[in-house]
Amino acid sequence: MNATRPTRKPVAPPVGAILLSPEHVAYLLAVSVETVLAMAAAGKMPKVRLPARRLRFSRVEIEEWIKRGCPRPQRK
Repeated sequence: MNATRPTRKPVAPPVGAILLSPEHVAYLLAVSVETVLAMAAAGKMPKVRLPARRLRFSRVEIEEWIKRGCPRPQRK
């Protein structure tokens, strides 16, 4: 039997949220959650790593990034 993982679906972010999940960012970008995860892994978007390897995104950084046309972040 071939087990498959449940599909993660984009979800509108809550009003006032400071950190966004991959599902929230996918909703804002109108792309799949898998696309957001791939872009974050490739360093193509700003991200925040929390303990236990949890991935989140700063709402302010993502909104500014979208306004700038979603450019690849500069390395620090």
